[in-house]
Amino acid sequence: MHEKLVEIRSLQKVFGGLVAVNALDLNIYNGEIMGLIGPNGSGKTTVLNMIDGSLFPSKGKIFFENNDITALAHYERARKGIARIFQHNVFFNSFTVLENIAVSVLQQSGRRRSTEAYSQHSSRGSIYKEALNVLSFVSLDKNSGEFAYNLPHGKQRLLSLAIALATRPRLLILDEPLTGMNAEEVRTMVNMIKLLRDKNRITCLVVEHNLKAVIGLCDRIAVLNFGEKLAEDKPTEIFRNQGVINAYLGSKKNVI
Repeated sequence: MHEKLVEIRSLQKVFGGLVAVNALDLNIYNGEIMGLIGPNGSGKTTVLNMIDGSLFPSKGKIFFENNDITALAHYERARKGIARIFQHNVFFNSFTVLENIAVSVLQQSGRRRSTEAYSQHSSRGSIYKEALNVLSFVSLDKNSGEFAYNLPHGKQRLLSLAIALATRPRLLILDEPLTGMNAEEVRTMVNMIKLLRDKNRITCLVVEHNLKAVIGLCDRIAVLNFGEKLAEDKPTEIFRNQGVINAYLGSKKNVI
């Protein structure tokens, strides 16, 4: 097994009297695609929020590359190499595709994220070049001059992916990356995520409700139910687990 990239120890998050995540232990290893699944309300998004720094845990620790990042702010974790794609597309609608990536390149370089910094930076040409390289990787280079809001949904998801990639992440968190996609778009995104792992050596943590896609995408899967880890195994074993089947369907039917 590869070295640990992320180590989560006894993680807990309490909102008032509600325990959203409880006593979670989870390791994510360098170079793997890790799936995190579970029924609605099982705590998946809360876990992602605690990993990327959007929320701080009530108890427990999070380690990234053997460093305790539990108390670090979101932007500090981003600088360490943690990027996230959200369930809903996040980009500048009034910017072109290329400009959206250029802003992300500037963010990665530690400069302030603004149109002023973008226009005044002396290495504007190099930023364009790096942005175009990212767009080429996700096959959006031909759309570089289009406004982001004009792209079809599938390409908007790829743009969101490209924005995250421009920050050069070590860990890429994908929150329902396949949402709203048709079958062809799903295949494209799944292949892209695999390529990120195989070619760019980016470790991925994926939350996704499309279980058929998950089983073909992930190396390992952890299942949450009522905020606790119900199971953790290879995909083929996870979907034979009766506890997982019961959590999803409350019966002995096959999950997929």
